[in-house]
Amino acid sequence: MILQSIERWFLDFRKYFYYYRDGFFEIPFVGNTPETTIASAIRLPFKKYDAKQQKITTDNPFIKGEMHFEYLEPGFAITFLDMEFRANCNFKSIYDKYLPIDHYLLIFQVNNNDFPMITSYLNGNKYTLKTWEFYKPGFKHAYIFKGTHGLYFNIYMSEAWLKNKIDNSEEFKILLNFLKSDSNYITFPEKAAIELLYTPIVETIKSKGEQGVSNPELLKKLTYDCVISFLSKIRQEDIYNPELEINDAERKKTKDVERKLVENLFTAFPGIENLAQEVGMSETKLKASFKTMFGNTLLQYFKERQLELAKFLLETEKVKINELALRFGYESAGKFSNAFKNQFGVLPSEV
Repeated sequence: MILQSIERWFLDFRKYFYYYRDGFFEIPFVGNTPETTIASAIRLPFKKYDAKQQKITTDNPFIKGEMHFEYLEPGFAITFLDMEFRANCNFKSIYDKYLPIDHYLLIFQVNNNDFPMITSYLNGNKYTLKTWEFYKPGFKHAYIFKGTHGLYFNIYMSEAWLKNKIDNSEEFKILLNFLKSDSNYITFPEKAAIELLYTPIVETIKSKGEQGVSNPELLKKLTYDCVISFLSKIRQEDIYNPELEINDAERKKTKDVERKLVENLFTAFPGIENLAQEVGMSETKLKASFKTMFGNTLLQYFKERQLELAKFLLETEKVKINELALRFGYESAGKFSNAFKNQFGVLPSEV
């Protein structure tokens, strides 16, 4: 009993420590359940807490933004964060072993990143990366880079809630192989423009008054639709691959490589050897972990991101196709147009 009291005291004390490790400020929280996560956020320094609106705001040397949380039904909850990062941050979950750890976590991220070369070319607009992540109970780390303005939809599903859905809904059965495997998470980029999926969630949450969300049933439906979209994506693209598990250190390095690729979209492909040396991984491990996390080889990912950026420029800026072909390293406008059509089904002249 005395040992348990000491452990609980240490865990509670540890929540207030920020560490600086490997270039990231480490921000701990108790991740057993959505309730413990929210309680950790409420106890953080440099924040304001509005209990009626279920809203936390902060403006500190690391982060500026707001967090909203809503319990939608037993075993089903959402937190929504709108955050600007002033430093590299690592949100690290710690666990109280005397409390249950039974919630699965689906995260949909919309990260608007400040890459100086791209931002200057886009007249100050930031480049957007959208990502899905799904974790078994025991989520560990979330690495976010300085200069990122992100929207984060964290959807919590208890084991009982998820089991009920799997037993009674064909759409959820796609998760069975993953749930039975030794892998702890699924992650992949979202390539489609799906603002219609998440914008209503943001509008519904941010428009709430002192009595909370005016239409909780609508928010529950919108959040459920977000889960269904994730499941549909897994089925359509055959994303899940249980063969390789990536530890937290390798995840951080692999995400760093992704960032380096995006930073260099207006230059030639950096090369796998150079990227592996920069982050301290073997080429073989980097290729395998990148393929697992992003569903593509490094070169394929780089080329697809280049074409996505080209499409954005065609839609928002007055740019010539010849100029884009040259900018992205294609030998001719014809080869650029062919690659563009292969990815989007239309020629750049038709955008």
